[in-house]
Formats: sequence, structure tokens, C-alpha cells
Amino acid sequence: MTKALLAYTTISDGEEARKLAHLLLTERIIACANILPPHQAIYRDDEDIHEGLEVGLLLKLLPDQETSLRAAIAKYHPYDIPAFLVWDAQTTTQFHEFLKTSCG
Repeated sequence: MTKALLAYTTISDGEEARKLAHLLLTERIIACANILPPHQAIYRDDEDIHEGLEVGLLLKLLPDQETSLRAAIAKYHPYDIPAFLVWDAQTTTQFHEFLKTSCG
């Protein structure tokens, strides 16, 4: 198995998610994005609790692209403080080759 990263963020709707995914793909920061169906978000903002629908964006990339992804999320994500989580992952040699071909 070889190393990869999974990153997750949430965004207001599918169109915004598609725009961000296309931008990250065009800049060769990620190899693949999965837009997850709308789901209920409940969160605290200052002292208020808010609820609303968001979509999830699951991003697949190589570890050496993490800094570029963090910078792009900070620059292009429409939220002031986007949820952004990154996990180490292991993948097959074949998928790792796909990541190498698609990123960077």
C-alpha cells in the first residue's frame, strides 16, 4: 500500500461544490472529488445554534499537495471559516499512480 490523503469540506450547495472541485482539478491539486448528497448541518456560530443543508466534498490527493490544497481552500472557499479536515490514507499502487498522474 502507498500513501494518499483524503480531505473533506462542506459547502452550501452542489453548484458551489462543483465550481470548487473543477478549480482544484484544473490547478492539479487534487485527482478526484466526490460531491456528497445534501445533509443537515447543525452548528454553533457565536452563541446561536444554526441549522441548514450543506453538501460534503471529499477530495483525493497526494500528501505533497496538502499545502497547495490548504492554500486553495483558504483562497477560494466561499465560507469565512470552512470546515476542512485531512486524513492520511493508504491506497493501491494502481490508484497511487492515478493520483501521481492527476496531481502536481
